[in-house]
Amino acid sequence: MDTNALVTLDYVIKSYLNRRGISSSADYDRYKQILIEGFTDLNLFHTTYYSEYIGKVNAVNQLALPVDFVDWIRVAVEVDGQYWDLDYNRDIVSEPSNTATTPVFINHLTPPPIVGNGYTRLRRNKMGEFKVNKEKRVITFVGDYKNYSIYVNYVSSGIPLSGKAYVPRELVTVLRNYLDWQVKYNDDSVPIIKIQLAEQAYGDSLIQYYDSVEPMSMKELLNALMINTQQGIKR
Repeated sequence: MDTNALVTLDYVIKSYLNRRGISSSADYDRYKQILIEGFTDLNLFHTTYYSEYIGKVNAVNQLALPVDFVDWIRVAVEVDGQYWDLDYNRDIVSEPSNTATTPVFINHLTPPPIVGNGYTRLRRNKMGEFKVNKEKRVITFVGDYKNYSIYVNYVSSGIPLSGKAYVPRELVTVLRNYLDWQVKYNDDSVPIIKIQLAEQAYGDSLIQYYDSVEPMSMKELLNALMINTQQGIKR
């Protein structure tokens, strides 16, 4: 029987309730929020999701970014029906994609020079300048950009703004253990030893997941065997 490669967060919650023998769904929404936070943390530090967003610059030359925004990859401005790249983020390993079906791009990805430091750090381009505040999820433009259409390619937390959130089936055990750990952690009546065991189960399942996604190469395996041999008891 075939199984889906992706499952919903609701599936993970139902799996958790079933294994714990819990028939009531009174805490369903709370459990879902815990899972969203856990999955978001996994994406921030271990996986990468990319999204696209097109929005209008407001009256004070700012563009509010989506709530799932983590970091920017590429920023472009619409001029006469075509999008001109302002800059792309050279701190992001991935090359900026041009997979959008709606925008028409004029390719000129020569990195413009960076001017200033810290808060005054700006991206210079003949089409304009901007700075990104990742904490507040806002792009501030220098020049008259009011009502201009801006295209942003960005790293996403992986949680969509609407609709269902799907996760890889391999992460079900990891997220289920994460939920169990957090439920126990936030319950003052649960003994500390049970909290620690739940945290360890989550950590173990996370390691198993990484091992399955990125299996050890033959060279790494041989190196590990050599280290173990060298660290053996000497006679």
